[in-house]
Amino acid sequence: MTIWNYVVTAHKPTNVTHSCVGNFTSPRDLYLIIAKCTRI
Repeated sequence: MTIWNYVVTAHKPTNVTHSCVGNFTSPRDLYLIIAKCTRI
């Protein structure tokens, strides 16, 4: 059984400069980290 979580905030479109996808906390959890200018 696969459980999917979708988390989103209602913000205006922004300028994303960098992104990184990876298994940071465990081999089964996939996370997306984004950066806008100098803010993560």
